[in-house]
Amino acid sequence: MSRFSAVFVQFGKNLRVARQSKLKSGVHVDDIIRRIEAEAGVPNLSGVLVGLKPTDLQSLLMMVYREHAKHRDPRSVLSDYVSNRFYFPSECDPEFLNEWDSVALSHLPEDFDAVELSPVSPLGSVSSIAPISQDWVLTMIRNMEVVSDPTNILALGCAARRRSSCGPVTPSPNRSISPAATVW
Repeated sequence: MSRFSAVFVQFGKNLRVARQSKLKSGVHVDDIIRRIEAEAGVPNLSGVLVGLKPTDLQSLLMMVYREHAKHRDPRSVLSDYVSNRFYFPSECDPEFLNEWDSVALSHLPEDFDAVELSPVSPLGSVSSIAPISQDWVLTMIRNMEVVSDPTNILALGCAARRRSSCGPVTPSPNRSISPAATVW
Protein backbone atom coordinates (compact mmCIF):
# COMPACT_ATOMS: atom_id res chain seq x y z
CA MET A 1 0.00 0.00 0.00
CA SER A 2 1.37 3.42 -0.92
CA ARG A 3 1.88 6.14 1.69
CA PHE A 4 -0.97 8.11 0.09
CA SER A 5 -3.37 5.16 0.33
CA ALA A 6 -2.42 4.58 3.97
CA VAL A 7 -3.41 8.17 4.85
CA PHE A 8 -6.86 7.73 3.31
CA VAL A 9 -7.38 4.36 5.00
CA GLN A 10 -6.50 5.90 8.39
CA PHE A 11 -8.86 8.83 7.75
CA GLY A 12 -11.69 6.37 7.00
CA LYS A 13 -11.01 4.45 10.22
CA ASN A 14 -11.05 7.67 12.27
CA LEU A 15 -14.32 8.75 10.66
CA ARG A 16 -15.97 5.38 11.41
CA VAL A 17 -14.89 5.60 15.07
CA ALA A 18 -16.37 9.11 15.33
CA ARG A 19 -19.68 7.98 13.83
CA GLN A 20 -19.87 4.90 16.09
CA SER A 21 -19.36 7.04 19.21
CA LYS A 22 -22.49 9.01 18.28
CA LEU A 23 -24.54 5.85 17.87
CA LYS A 24 -23.57 4.61 21.34
CA SER A 25 -24.63 7.78 23.22
CA GLY A 26 -28.40 7.41 22.68
CA VAL A 27 -29.13 10.74 24.44
CA HIS A 28 -31.57 13.03 22.65
CA VAL A 29 -30.76 16.75 22.46
CA ASP A 30 -34.26 17.83 23.55
CA ASP A 31 -33.88 15.85 26.79
CA ILE A 32 -30.62 17.64 27.57
CA ILE A 33 -32.15 21.07 26.87
CA ARG A 34 -35.19 20.31 29.07
CA ARG A 35 -32.89 19.18 31.90
CA ILE A 36 -30.76 22.34 31.66
CA GLU A 37 -33.82 24.62 31.62
CA ALA A 38 -35.26 22.82 34.65
CA GLU A 39 -31.98 22.98 36.60
CA ALA A 40 -31.55 26.68 35.75
CA GLY A 41 -35.15 27.40 36.76
CA VAL A 42 -35.67 29.39 33.55
CA PRO A 43 -38.46 28.05 31.35
CA ASN A 44 -37.66 28.43 27.64
CA LEU A 45 -34.05 29.40 28.40
CA SER A 46 -32.97 28.12 24.99
CA GLY A 47 -35.65 30.27 23.31
CA VAL A 48 -34.45 33.34 25.19
CA LEU A 49 -30.85 32.69 24.12
CA VAL A 50 -31.85 32.03 20.50
CA GLY A 51 -33.67 35.39 20.53
CA LEU A 52 -30.50 37.32 21.43
CA LYS A 53 -28.52 39.15 18.76
CA PRO A 54 -25.54 36.97 17.79
CA THR A 55 -23.04 39.50 19.16
CA ASP A 56 -24.91 39.67 22.49
CA LEU A 57 -24.96 35.88 22.75
CA GLN A 58 -21.25 35.88 21.91
CA SER A 59 -20.54 38.35 24.74
CA LEU A 60 -22.60 36.29 27.18
CA LEU A 61 -20.87 33.03 26.25
CA MET A 62 -17.43 34.63 26.39
CA MET A 63 -18.17 35.72 29.96
CA VAL A 64 -19.44 32.23 30.87
CA TYR A 65 -16.32 30.54 29.43
CA ARG A 66 -14.04 33.14 31.05
CA GLU A 67 -15.58 32.23 34.43
CA HIS A 68 -15.24 28.50 33.71
CA ALA A 69 -11.59 29.01 32.70
CA LYS A 70 -10.84 30.79 36.00
CA HIS A 71 -11.60 27.56 37.84
CA ARG A 72 -9.42 25.32 35.66
CA ASP A 73 -6.01 24.18 36.76
CA PRO A 74 -3.19 22.87 34.55
CA ARG A 75 -3.90 19.28 35.58
CA SER A 76 -7.52 19.40 34.36
CA VAL A 77 -6.45 21.13 31.13
CA LEU A 78 -3.88 18.38 30.52
CA SER A 79 -6.50 15.73 31.28
CA ASP A 80 -8.81 17.26 28.65
CA TYR A 81 -5.95 17.53 26.18
CA VAL A 82 -5.08 13.83 26.37
CA SER A 83 -8.70 12.61 26.36
CA ASN A 84 -10.29 14.67 23.56
CA ARG A 85 -9.58 13.62 19.97
CA PHE A 86 -9.96 17.20 18.71
CA TYR A 87 -6.79 18.27 20.50
CA PHE A 88 -4.48 15.54 19.22
CA PRO A 89 -1.84 16.50 16.71
CA SER A 90 -2.28 14.89 13.33
CA GLU A 91 -0.79 11.42 12.98
CA CYS A 92 0.20 12.24 9.40
CA ASP A 93 3.86 12.79 8.70
CA PRO A 94 4.32 16.52 7.93
CA GLU A 95 7.06 15.78 5.40
CA PHE A 96 4.73 13.38 3.63
CA LEU A 97 1.94 16.00 3.57
CA ASN A 98 4.33 18.57 2.14
CA GLU A 99 5.38 16.05 -0.51
CA TRP A 100 1.71 15.32 -1.26
CA ASP A 101 0.96 19.05 -1.62
CA SER A 102 3.97 19.55 -3.86
CA VAL A 103 3.00 16.67 -6.16
CA ALA A 104 -0.66 17.70 -6.28
CA LEU A 105 0.11 21.36 -6.96
CA SER A 106 2.68 20.51 -9.63
CA HIS A 107 0.00 18.67 -11.63
CA LEU A 108 -2.55 21.50 -11.67
CA PRO A 109 -3.09 23.57 -14.80
CA GLU A 110 -1.34 26.95 -14.71
CA ASP A 111 -4.63 28.87 -14.44
CA PHE A 112 -5.38 27.41 -10.98
CA ASP A 113 -4.63 29.52 -7.91
CA ALA A 114 -3.29 27.70 -4.86
CA VAL A 115 -5.38 28.75 -1.86
CA GLU A 116 -4.70 28.09 1.83
CA LEU A 117 -8.10 28.29 3.51
CA SER A 118 -8.63 29.68 6.97
CA PRO A 119 -9.33 27.02 9.61
CA VAL A 120 -12.54 28.90 10.54
CA SER A 121 -15.53 30.09 8.54
CA PRO A 122 -18.71 32.11 9.13
CA LEU A 123 -21.40 30.54 11.30
CA GLY A 124 -23.72 28.52 9.08
CA SER A 125 -21.14 27.85 6.37
CA VAL A 126 -22.17 24.21 6.34
CA SER A 127 -25.80 24.13 7.50
CA SER A 128 -27.00 27.05 5.33
CA ILE A 129 -25.40 25.72 2.15
CA ALA A 130 -25.80 21.94 2.52
CA PRO A 131 -28.38 19.71 4.23
CA ILE A 132 -26.12 19.14 7.25
CA SER A 133 -27.18 19.81 10.84
CA GLN A 134 -25.22 22.46 12.72
CA ASP A 135 -24.83 19.75 15.42
CA TRP A 136 -22.18 18.10 13.19
CA VAL A 137 -20.03 21.23 13.11
CA LEU A 138 -17.59 22.55 15.71
CA THR A 139 -19.31 25.86 16.38
CA MET A 140 -17.32 28.60 18.09
CA ILE A 141 -18.66 31.29 20.40
CA ARG A 142 -17.36 34.06 18.13
CA ASN A 143 -20.07 33.32 15.54
CA MET A 144 -17.74 31.09 13.53
CA GLU A 145 -17.24 27.40 12.98
CA VAL A 146 -14.21 25.20 12.37
CA VAL A 147 -14.05 24.28 8.70
CA SER A 148 -15.35 20.76 8.26
CA ASP A 149 -16.03 20.87 4.52
CA PRO A 150 -13.70 22.96 2.38
CA THR A 151 -16.12 22.67 -0.56
CA ASN A 152 -18.52 25.17 1.02
CA ILE A 153 -15.72 27.58 1.83
CA LEU A 154 -14.38 27.31 -1.71
CA ALA A 155 -17.87 28.12 -3.00
CA LEU A 156 -18.06 31.18 -0.72
CA GLY A 157 -14.56 32.26 -1.74
CA CYS A 158 -15.33 31.84 -5.43
CA ALA A 159 -18.54 33.85 -5.06
CA ALA A 160 -16.65 36.65 -3.29
CA ARG A 161 -13.86 36.63 -5.89
CA ARG A 162 -16.35 36.61 -8.78
CA ARG A 163 -17.89 39.81 -7.44
CA SER A 164 -14.58 41.60 -7.88
CA SER A 165 -13.35 39.79 -11.01
CA CYS A 166 -14.59 39.31 -14.55
CA GLY A 167 -12.71 36.10 -15.28
CA PRO A 168 -13.22 32.52 -14.14
CA VAL A 169 -12.19 31.57 -10.63
CA THR A 170 -10.23 28.30 -10.31
CA PRO A 171 -8.93 27.83 -6.77
CA SER A 172 -7.09 24.76 -5.58
CA PRO A 173 -7.29 24.35 -1.80
CA ASN A 174 -4.56 23.08 0.43
CA ARG A 175 -6.51 22.38 3.58
CA SER A 176 -6.94 19.83 6.31
CA ILE A 177 -10.48 19.33 7.56
CA SER A 178 -11.99 18.70 10.96
CA PRO A 179 -15.08 16.52 10.59
CA ALA A 180 -16.85 16.55 13.92
CA ALA A 181 -19.14 13.99 15.45
CA THR A 182 -22.27 15.36 17.05
CA VAL A 183 -21.27 17.46 20.03
CA TRP A 184 -24.41 16.71 22.02
